Amino acid sequence: MTDNPPELMLVSGAANSGNIVGWFISTKLDGIRVTTHGQNIITRGGIILPIKHGVRLRPGVRLDGELTMNNLFRSPGNRHSNDDVMRELSRGNYGALRVVWFDIMLQAPFRDRLRLLQSIHCLQSGHTRIGNLPHLNEILAGLMAAGHEGAVLRSPYAVYASGRSNKNCFKVKF
Repeated sequence: MTDNPPELMLVSGAANSGNIVGWFISTKLDGIRVTTHGQNIITRGGIILPIKHGVRLRPGVRLDGELTMNNLFRSPGNRHSNDDVMRELSRGNYGALRVVWFDIMLQAPFRDRLRLLQSIHCLQSGHTRIGNLPHLNEILAGLMAAGHEGAVLRSPYAVYASGRSNKNCFKVKF
């Protein structure tokens, strides 16, 4: 365990009443929040995991992501839960797990962090830019029909900050 647990940004469940056209949307994953600086994977609680991920990062860059099951669903519409991830971790069954990266811990607007993340060879959460409200509804309907837990919406201008996020980054749960 590390002496300094990472200070990750936690998305808020509060809705934003403003215009979200041009924002980014991605699937909300159910698992354990983790970070890496290119060597170890560290949980939000500060536990160093013995999982190799092969991501090469320049000094000072830290990725923010989610440790999930390799197979997100037990069966159609029946998602694995955080408890399933914990069970596999306690068994040492790391082959059943994967890390999906969705952000970089830099003090920069999300659109710039996303551009940098996309230049790194790693498994990433797909971010889609919202074109208009019908487009948003189409994306949400697709995620819901696929049995996902929800979605995360981020302003392209949101700056990474540890702790609970504000109106510039929020989750929608189904």
